[in-house]
Amino acid sequence: LGQRMKALFFFFFSSRRRHTRSSLVSWARRCVQETGINAEYMGYKVHKEMPNLRLQKRLAASVLKCGQKRVWLDPNEASEIALANSRKNIRKLFKDGLIIKRHIHLHSRSRVRRMKEAKRKGRHTGMGKREGTINARISYKVLWMRRIRILRRLLRKYRELKKIDKHLYLSLIHI
Repeated sequence: LGQRMKALFFFFFSSRRRHTRSSLVSWARRCVQETGINAEYMGYKVHKEMPNLRLQKRLAASVLKCGQKRVWLDPNEASEIALANSRKNIRKLFKDGLIIKRHIHLHSRSRVRRMKEAKRKGRHTGMGKREGTINARISYKVLWMRRIRILRRLLRKYRELKKIDKHLYLSLIHI
């Protein structure tokens, strides 16, 4: 039996196609793991299967009142989490910190603020960035109101300083 196993191993593991999933090598490794022959001794890494925590994730999402994406289960304590099969147990694990409710990812406005600051300085406002007519961007009426208010303020100031009399002020104020 020992000689036969050696011949089998030589057949399985001598293939050059080590990096294809469909090769005999991957099948042989699986056979070795299933039969319980010491694969670590043979020089192959044996991955320990992580328990299926789908039920725990669903229960935790329900208990924490959030989506399953926001539930974090501690991978180091997977075996302990796997034993929890009730909402009560899930609440206890949440209290202990083995299950965590992740924060919501916010939509950051930092780039918008940076762009606004640049626009305040006059960047990004050239001819290529403009859509709409000049009147649509800032109306002629608003421009007129600004201009006339500045002039009327100046007239008021001159009248108070007695640079112009009230008759000239009244004739100029209604332009």
